[in-house]
Amino acid sequence: MMGEINCSEDDRLYLQMMQDNIARMATNSANAKTWLITIVAALLAIAFNIADLGSWVLLAVIPILVFWNIDAYYLNIERGLRNREQRFINILKNIELCDEDDSTIKTKEDAIFVFKTLNKNAEVKKLGYVKTGCMLFNKSVWPTYVFMLVIIVFITIITNGWLFICCNC
Repeated sequence: MMGEINCSEDDRLYLQMMQDNIARMATNSANAKTWLITIVAALLAIAFNIADLGSWVLLAVIPILVFWNIDAYYLNIERGLRNREQRFINILKNIELCDEDDSTIKTKEDAIFVFKTLNKNAEVKKLGYVKTGCMLFNKSVWPTYVFMLVIIVFITIITNGWLFICCNC
């Protein structure tokens, strides 16, 4: 029968392992944001203690861009692992896989022993997959980093008096 899950204890343990990996990627993403805020705050504290501030505050842009990429990388891995887990569930349910699916994961044994994420560039919602790829502008990633960039640029403009020069013109 299609849709019923014939699941052994090993299958449950495998799914639990996949859930643990997915949770670890989500934790790494949160840790990246925490480290970013700490590093940017430290750079701002150091920059404000420099007598000739100039554009030193703009150094905080570097960690923002680096951690933005790291966060997008972790989200991409997390989604790939979710797709891999969904593939395993689809195999357990005996759901036919799409012809356009070029994954090396075709059987339950492949799902267990092929150690890579399952990336999808197009959403295949009927099978439960999510889109992977460039996650830099995903709605769960970009707002934090764009906000930090705007704050850094605003602080640089205010501290250097560039705002008042523009207003006097």
